[in-house]
Amino acid sequence: MSLINITYFNPNESFLVKAGKSDRERVTYWHCNNTENCEAYKAGRCVMFDGIFSVGRCPYGTKEKKIGFTKAARACGQLSREAKAKYPDLCYVLNRVNNFYRIGDYIFFPIGYIYKARFREWNSDFWGGENLVHIKYYTPEILKEICEFRPRAWLSDKEITTYQTKEIPMFLYKLKKYDEDMYNRLVEIYPDAETKLSSLSFVGKDAKLSTLKHGKVKVGTHVCDWDGEKLTYSRNPTIGGVNGTYYCIPDNDAYVEVLHNDTVTEETIFKE
Repeated sequence: MSLINITYFNPNESFLVKAGKSDRERVTYWHCNNTENCEAYKAGRCVMFDGIFSVGRCPYGTKEKKIGFTKAARACGQLSREAKAKYPDLCYVLNRVNNFYRIGDYIFFPIGYIYKARFREWNSDFWGGENLVHIKYYTPEILKEICEFRPRAWLSDKEITTYQTKEIPMFLYKLKKYDEDMYNRLVEIYPDAETKLSSLSFVGKDAKLSTLKHGKVKVGTHVCDWDGEKLTYSRNPTIGGVNGTYYCIPDNDAYVEVLHNDTVTEETIFKE
């Protein structure tokens, strides 16, 4: 097992969640024996994260949690300080999965509600109970069933319409980028995939500017023109101040809001 990631919670350094005096320090060490055969790890991601689309467990990995002192104790923070000092390059180096990834003998399906899909009734080759499926089920027939599936809410039994209108088009978009041959095989038995993919809208999403085609984008509250090298913004005379045209050479990793689908390409990178 190789140590691949370290996460920690120090109640004395908690900003997003107010820690109580009885909350204890926690440090989690992530281990893996499959780094050479894991596309997720090579992309800086791991299915052992808990959350949307994340399994929380992996057949090739383990998490070791160490519990420290409470916030009220003088020694609180010792575990995280030791971890950061001993492994400075391994703290929070991995992120959640968000795409198709081959992970050893499994493949990750990036879509919600898969646990309700009909084919799960006879498929026992899942890991962690959610999206990590044995590679033998990565077929056009299973993908078709996922695309046709219409999940229903537990209490009201009403259809969860966003699955078909939003999740499936994005699922197909990611599939085509990941494995165009498999996408084409799916289209052969399920032509509706093309229609669903064409309905996908990226308007309102944040994308890496350098991966967008020329066109109008939004930076903060301003609509700018992107020509591939610089952003141009004309100041509104009604705002006051100095009117005129402003130019900006953005950093390579700058993100902007997409205003038109035609600025998006197969290479566009979106913010999580």
